[in-house]
Amino acid sequence: MLAPSGPLVVERFGELKQAVQRVVDAGGRRVVITLEHVPYADSIGIAELIRAHTILVTHGGQLTLARVPDRVLELLRMTGLSAIFEIVGSERDAFGP
Repeated sequence: MLAPSGPLVVERFGELKQAVQRVVDAGGRRVVITLEHVPYADSIGIAELIRAHTILVTHGGQLTLARVPDRVLELLRMTGLSAIFEIVGSERDAFGP
C-alpha cells in the first residue's frame, strides 16, 4: 500500500511512478494507493496515477485507489478516468473481507 501525502502536482513528478515501479520490481502486482492525504491533483498528478496504472497492467497487476478525496474524485470523474481505476472507500474494501 502506498500513501502519498500532499498534493500530486508537477513539482512531485515521478515520485509515485518510482514507488510503484519499486513494488513491481520486488514482485508485487497489486498496489493500493490511499489518497486520503492528497487534497489536490493537477494534470501531472493525474498523469502519475495513469502511469502507475499502466505499469501495473503491463506486468499483469492491478491498481486500486482508496479513500479518494471528493476534489480528486470529481476530477477523475470529469475526465472519465474513474472508469479505468478501481476506486474503493477504504483499504479494507480493496483487500476484501
